[in-house]
Amino acid sequence: MIVLKTELRQIIIDQQSFLSRSDALISRDIDLHTLISSEEIVVLSGIRRCGKSTILFQLSDILSGHSLFINFDDIRFSDWSIENFQHIYEIIGELFGSKESVSLLLDEIQNIPGWERWVNNLYQYKVKTIITGSNASVLSSELGTYLTGRHKTVRVHPFSFKEYLLYHGIENVNPDFVTSPQKGEIVRYLQKYLIEGGFPAVVKSGDISLSEQYLTDIIYRDIVSRYKIREIREFKDLTVFLITNAGRQISYKTLSDITGLKSVSTIKNYIDFLEQAFLLFRLAPLHYSLKKITKSSYKIYAGEISFIQAAGFHMSDDMGQKLENLVYLHLLRTCPEVYFYSGVNECDFLIKTGSMVREAIQVSYTLSDPETREREIKGLVEAMERFHLPHGTILTFDEENQISYTDYSIQIVPLWKWLIKFEGY
Repeated sequence: MIVLKTELRQIIIDQQSFLSRSDALISRDIDLHTLISSEEIVVLSGIRRCGKSTILFQLSDILSGHSLFINFDDIRFSDWSIENFQHIYEIIGELFGSKESVSLLLDEIQNIPGWERWVNNLYQYKVKTIITGSNASVLSSELGTYLTGRHKTVRVHPFSFKEYLLYHGIENVNPDFVTSPQKGEIVRYLQKYLIEGGFPAVVKSGDISLSEQYLTDIIYRDIVSRYKIREIREFKDLTVFLITNAGRQISYKTLSDITGLKSVSTIKNYIDFLEQAFLLFRLAPLHYSLKKITKSSYKIYAGEISFIQAAGFHMSDDMGQKLENLVYLHLLRTCPEVYFYSGVNECDFLIKTGSMVREAIQVSYTLSDPETREREIKGLVEAMERFHLPHGTILTFDEENQISYTDYSIQIVPLWKWLIKFEGY
């Protein structure tokens, strides 16, 4: 349906008030000046409510000329048609006089049919354009079709632990030189972070129920509605099961038995949808045989640490599971390739660059139990032997030590310290 130009003009004017919020927003660990210096279309992609709009508001402060913000997630755009884009050109001219001096900040544009052709026109006319989106598949397929070589994608995540600490006034921490009170404060914030997670609105308000609402919105608005899923109860059961079993190897047969979904291809499609919405991620074992990879079980991790609590209806007290999920999310931010190792024993994470495995990491809440300690060390050492690594790491909640096991050196590191120090490869 074609929206009247006068209505569209009013929507756009109404939305410009959001740009004035930028002064009160926390800085993210993203180089904004690099984004605005790029001649390409900048695409900010990530899970809903992770702070993509905030970055647009902050960019508006440092862009030269005028900035025009349009949020296409506004319900008033629900009947949008491609013909309406012409109205935007005209409104830009009316508001600012010249199109050349205007940068367009387009929020959640993947909801609008035909958006990629219009954005392509903007690029051809050299209009600075920055867009956001919450669906990896939609963005990548449409950008690949119309904007190959013309866009730069930046992944945006909820607050990292360092950003979480920054919000609470803790910055420039050298984790190797902290006082006992400083360490105590950081550890308390880590305990909170494992429950609250990093959604900016949750961090600001302390209202954990917002994570439950975001989880519901993503399931129903971004997935069930978009992909017209009919087996809604089974899909919801699948989602909850996967999130609450984060870090465990799961087979498609197990998922079929638990959810009642008989088709393995349907289950695979549903997991694809969840991953495309950044709600969860699959981690593959490291094999050099494609045949072995296709037959292997994957591990699943929640796309936001607070979802484990939200999906478990406040029943989840498995801190080891939350620690492992948090480590995965940090590796996702910082490392190009991450896998797990599965042999006689298991190692939680392998970091790979090119053809080389650079590091093996095991995660355990505590090593105080002798049986747990032995299991974690055996899995780590087996992976170190397999990939010829002289050193390995075990991350715990707050234990620190360096030990030798046969000819191998193992560093036991508190998670809070590793999250502050480790910046990837």
